[in-house]
Amino acid sequence: MKSTSILLALSASILFITEPSLSQIPPDSSAQGNLAAGPEQPELVAGFGLFAGVSFPAGAFGSTSESQAGAASTGFVGGVEYAIPLGRPLQVLISAFYSYNKMDDSPLQLLRMLDPSVSINVTSWTAVCPMGGIRFVIPMPPGASVFLDGQVGAMFATSPDIKISGSLFSARQSSANAVALALALGGGFSLGVGDLGVRYVYAKPKYHVTATGEGGSKQEGDFEQPTATVQVVATVRF
Repeated sequence: MKSTSILLALSASILFITEPSLSQIPPDSSAQGNLAAGPEQPELVAGFGLFAGVSFPAGAFGSTSESQAGAASTGFVGGVEYAIPLGRPLQVLISAFYSYNKMDDSPLQLLRMLDPSVSINVTSWTAVCPMGGIRFVIPMPPGASVFLDGQVGAMFATSPDIKISGSLFSARQSSANAVALALALGGGFSLGVGDLGVRYVYAKPKYHVTATGEGGSKQEGDFEQPTATVQVVATVRF
Protein backbone atom coordinates (compact mmCIF):
# COMPACT_ATOMS: atom_id res chain seq x y z
CA MET A 1 0.00 0.00 0.00
CA LYS A 2 2.85 2.31 0.81
CA SER A 3 4.58 1.72 -2.59
CA THR A 4 1.34 2.34 -4.42
CA SER A 5 1.00 5.68 -2.68
CA ILE A 6 4.58 6.64 -3.67
CA LEU A 7 3.95 5.77 -7.33
CA LEU A 8 0.77 7.80 -7.37
CA ALA A 9 2.56 10.72 -5.78
CA LEU A 10 5.47 10.39 -8.27
CA SER A 11 3.05 10.29 -11.23
CA ALA A 12 1.28 13.37 -9.95
CA SER A 13 4.60 15.16 -9.52
CA ILE A 14 5.70 14.31 -13.09
CA LEU A 15 2.40 15.58 -14.51
CA PHE A 16 2.70 18.76 -12.49
CA ILE A 17 6.29 19.37 -13.67
CA THR A 18 5.67 18.63 -17.33
CA GLU A 19 2.33 20.52 -17.60
CA PRO A 20 3.03 24.07 -18.85
CA SER A 21 1.83 26.78 -16.55
CA LEU A 22 -0.62 29.38 -17.77
CA SER A 23 2.00 32.07 -17.24
CA GLN A 24 4.30 30.33 -19.74
CA ILE A 25 1.72 30.32 -22.57
CA PRO A 26 2.51 33.26 -24.85
CA PRO A 27 -0.39 35.70 -25.13
CA ASP A 28 -2.33 35.91 -28.38
CA SER A 29 -0.94 39.11 -29.82
CA SER A 30 -3.70 39.37 -32.43
CA ALA A 31 -6.38 39.25 -29.75
CA GLN A 32 -4.58 41.91 -27.74
CA GLY A 33 -4.33 44.08 -30.81
CA ASN A 34 -8.07 43.79 -31.48
CA LEU A 35 -8.87 44.73 -27.89
CA ALA A 36 -6.56 47.74 -28.04
CA ALA A 37 -7.99 48.93 -31.34
CA GLY A 38 -11.60 48.73 -30.15
CA PRO A 39 -14.60 48.23 -32.44
CA GLU A 40 -13.95 49.33 -36.00
CA GLN A 41 -15.95 52.37 -37.05
CA PRO A 42 -17.41 52.70 -40.58
CA GLU A 43 -15.74 55.15 -42.93
CA LEU A 44 -17.47 58.45 -43.71
CA VAL A 45 -18.94 58.42 -47.20
CA ALA A 46 -20.28 61.09 -49.56
CA GLY A 47 -24.03 61.36 -49.89
CA PHE A 48 -27.13 63.50 -50.30
CA GLY A 49 -29.73 64.29 -47.67
CA LEU A 50 -33.22 65.78 -47.78
CA PHE A 51 -34.42 67.61 -44.69
CA ALA A 52 -37.56 69.36 -43.46
CA GLY A 53 -38.75 70.76 -40.18
CA VAL A 54 -39.95 73.69 -38.12
CA SER A 55 -38.49 77.22 -38.19
CA PHE A 56 -38.82 79.16 -34.92
CA PRO A 57 -38.12 82.92 -35.07
CA ALA A 58 -35.61 84.17 -32.49
CA GLY A 59 -34.71 87.56 -31.06
CA ALA A 60 -36.03 90.69 -32.77
CA PHE A 61 -37.23 88.65 -35.74
CA GLY A 62 -40.00 87.11 -33.64
CA SER A 63 -40.71 90.19 -31.52
CA THR A 64 -43.69 92.52 -31.90
CA SER A 65 -42.39 95.27 -29.60
CA GLU A 66 -38.67 95.83 -30.25
CA SER A 67 -37.42 98.65 -32.46
CA GLN A 68 -36.45 96.16 -35.17
CA ALA A 69 -39.35 93.80 -34.56
CA GLY A 70 -40.07 91.42 -37.41
CA ALA A 71 -43.28 89.96 -35.92
CA ALA A 72 -42.47 86.61 -37.54
CA SER A 73 -44.36 83.54 -36.40
CA THR A 74 -43.38 79.87 -36.41
CA GLY A 75 -42.97 78.49 -39.92
CA PHE A 76 -41.29 75.68 -41.79
CA VAL A 77 -38.00 74.93 -43.53
CA GLY A 78 -36.96 72.41 -46.15
CA GLY A 79 -33.83 71.76 -48.14
CA VAL A 80 -31.10 69.50 -49.44
CA GLU A 81 -27.51 68.85 -48.35
CA TYR A 82 -24.46 67.04 -49.67
CA ALA A 83 -21.61 65.79 -47.47
CA ILE A 84 -18.09 65.11 -48.81
CA PRO A 85 -15.65 63.24 -46.52
CA LEU A 86 -12.31 64.92 -45.80
CA GLY A 87 -11.07 62.08 -43.62
CA ARG A 88 -12.34 61.13 -40.20
CA PRO A 89 -13.86 63.01 -38.45
CA LEU A 90 -14.44 65.90 -40.92
CA GLN A 91 -16.82 66.41 -43.83
CA VAL A 92 -17.43 69.31 -46.20
CA LEU A 93 -21.13 70.16 -45.91
CA ILE A 94 -22.92 71.93 -48.78
CA SER A 95 -26.60 72.75 -48.32
CA ALA A 96 -29.45 74.94 -49.51
CA PHE A 97 -32.79 75.54 -47.84
CA TYR A 98 -36.01 77.49 -48.15
CA SER A 99 -37.64 78.93 -45.03
CA TYR A 100 -41.08 80.45 -44.56
CA ASN A 101 -42.30 82.44 -41.54
CA LYS A 102 -45.67 84.14 -41.71
CA MET A 103 -45.88 87.63 -40.27
CA ASP A 104 -47.97 88.05 -37.12
CA ASP A 105 -50.49 90.79 -37.92
CA SER A 106 -51.85 91.14 -34.36
CA PRO A 107 -50.14 94.55 -33.77
CA LEU A 108 -51.86 95.91 -36.88
CA GLN A 109 -55.24 94.77 -35.61
CA LEU A 110 -55.19 97.78 -33.27
CA LEU A 111 -56.12 99.84 -36.33
CA ARG A 112 -59.61 98.39 -36.03
CA MET A 113 -60.10 100.67 -33.02
CA LEU A 114 -59.90 103.61 -35.44
CA ASP A 115 -61.81 101.99 -38.27
CA PRO A 116 -63.80 98.83 -37.55
CA SER A 117 -64.19 98.21 -41.28
CA VAL A 118 -60.45 97.97 -41.93
CA SER A 119 -59.10 94.82 -43.56
CA ILE A 120 -55.50 93.73 -43.11
CA ASN A 121 -53.64 91.35 -45.40
CA VAL A 122 -50.03 90.34 -44.82
CA THR A 123 -47.83 87.74 -46.47
CA SER A 124 -44.69 86.09 -45.10
CA TRP A 125 -40.97 86.39 -44.56
CA THR A 126 -39.22 83.96 -46.89
CA ALA A 127 -35.57 83.13 -47.51
CA VAL A 128 -33.43 80.92 -49.72
CA CYS A 129 -29.98 80.16 -48.28
CA PRO A 130 -27.17 78.35 -50.13
CA MET A 131 -24.42 77.54 -47.61
CA GLY A 132 -21.15 75.67 -47.23
CA GLY A 133 -19.00 74.64 -44.29
CA ILE A 134 -17.61 71.84 -42.15
CA ARG A 135 -19.24 68.98 -40.27
CA PHE A 136 -17.45 67.32 -37.35
CA VAL A 137 -18.66 63.74 -36.81
CA ILE A 138 -18.22 61.94 -33.48
CA PRO A 139 -18.78 58.13 -33.74
CA MET A 140 -21.05 56.51 -31.18
CA PRO A 141 -22.25 52.90 -30.88
CA PRO A 142 -22.31 51.04 -34.23
CA GLY A 143 -24.58 52.80 -36.73
CA ALA A 144 -24.89 56.02 -34.71
CA SER A 145 -22.99 59.31 -34.38
CA VAL A 146 -23.35 62.90 -33.23
CA PHE A 147 -22.30 65.85 -35.35
CA LEU A 148 -21.52 69.56 -35.14
CA ASP A 149 -21.87 71.93 -38.11
CA GLY A 150 -20.54 75.38 -38.96
CA GLN A 151 -21.55 77.05 -42.24
CA VAL A 152 -21.46 80.39 -44.02
CA GLY A 153 -23.41 81.47 -47.07
CA ALA A 154 -25.93 83.96 -48.42
CA MET A 155 -29.54 84.72 -47.53
CA PHE A 156 -31.80 85.76 -50.39
CA ALA A 157 -34.66 87.18 -48.35
CA THR A 158 -38.09 88.60 -49.11
CA SER A 159 -40.08 90.85 -46.77
CA PRO A 160 -43.88 90.60 -46.34
CA ASP A 161 -46.36 92.51 -48.43
CA ILE A 162 -48.63 94.50 -46.10
CA LYS A 163 -51.95 95.88 -47.29
CA ILE A 164 -54.40 97.83 -45.13
CA SER A 165 -57.69 99.11 -46.49
CA GLY A 166 -60.71 100.69 -44.84
CA SER A 167 -63.33 103.39 -45.17
CA LEU A 168 -61.15 106.00 -43.41
CA PHE A 169 -57.68 105.18 -44.70
CA SER A 170 -55.66 102.72 -46.76
CA ALA A 171 -51.97 101.96 -47.11
CA ARG A 172 -49.66 99.37 -48.57
CA GLN A 173 -46.02 98.46 -48.04
CA SER A 174 -44.83 96.37 -50.95
CA SER A 175 -42.68 93.28 -50.55
CA ALA A 176 -38.97 93.78 -51.13
CA ASN A 177 -35.92 91.58 -51.76
CA ALA A 178 -32.52 91.70 -50.09
CA VAL A 179 -29.30 89.69 -49.93
CA ALA A 180 -27.09 89.32 -46.86
CA LEU A 181 -24.31 87.21 -45.40
CA ALA A 182 -25.74 84.25 -43.47
CA LEU A 183 -24.16 82.20 -40.68
CA ALA A 184 -25.33 78.85 -39.32
CA LEU A 185 -24.30 76.71 -36.34
CA GLY A 186 -25.89 73.40 -35.51
CA GLY A 187 -25.62 69.85 -34.37
CA GLY A 188 -27.56 66.65 -34.04
CA PHE A 189 -27.72 62.90 -33.83
CA SER A 190 -27.50 60.32 -36.65
CA LEU A 191 -28.84 56.80 -36.62
CA GLY A 192 -28.81 54.67 -39.75
CA VAL A 193 -29.94 56.80 -42.70
CA GLY A 194 -31.72 59.39 -40.56
CA ASP A 195 -30.62 62.52 -38.70
CA LEU A 196 -32.33 64.73 -36.14
CA GLY A 197 -30.72 68.13 -35.80
CA VAL A 198 -31.00 71.73 -34.62
CA ARG A 199 -29.39 74.72 -36.32
CA TYR A 200 -29.29 78.45 -35.59
CA VAL A 201 -29.28 80.69 -38.66
CA TYR A 202 -28.61 84.44 -38.60
CA ALA A 203 -28.49 87.19 -41.21
CA LYS A 204 -29.27 90.90 -41.33
CA PRO A 205 -30.67 91.77 -44.76
CA LYS A 206 -31.28 95.41 -45.69
CA TYR A 207 -34.52 96.08 -47.55
CA HIS A 208 -35.53 99.02 -49.71
CA VAL A 209 -39.31 99.35 -49.39
CA THR A 210 -42.00 101.55 -50.87
CA ALA A 211 -45.11 102.52 -48.92
CA THR A 212 -48.17 103.84 -50.75
CA GLY A 213 -50.81 105.86 -48.90
CA GLU A 214 -54.00 107.77 -49.61
CA GLY A 215 -54.18 109.42 -53.01
CA GLY A 216 -51.25 107.42 -54.29
CA SER A 217 -48.65 109.24 -52.19
CA LYS A 218 -45.44 107.26 -51.88
CA GLN A 219 -42.62 107.06 -49.41
CA GLU A 220 -39.44 105.05 -49.81
CA GLY A 221 -36.93 103.97 -47.22
CA ASP A 222 -34.39 101.37 -46.12
CA PHE A 223 -34.47 99.19 -43.05
CA GLU A 224 -32.33 96.35 -41.72
CA GLN A 225 -34.09 93.34 -40.30
CA PRO A 226 -32.15 91.00 -37.98
CA THR A 227 -33.34 87.58 -39.14
CA ALA A 228 -32.60 84.75 -36.71
CA THR A 229 -34.26 81.36 -36.69
CA VAL A 230 -33.85 78.13 -34.77
CA GLN A 231 -34.57 75.24 -37.12
CA VAL A 232 -35.43 71.76 -35.85
CA VAL A 233 -35.13 69.37 -38.79
CA ALA A 234 -35.25 65.68 -39.66
CA THR A 235 -33.01 64.44 -42.49
CA VAL A 236 -33.11 61.34 -44.64
CA ARG A 237 -29.75 60.48 -46.25
CA PHE A 238 -29.16 58.40 -49.35
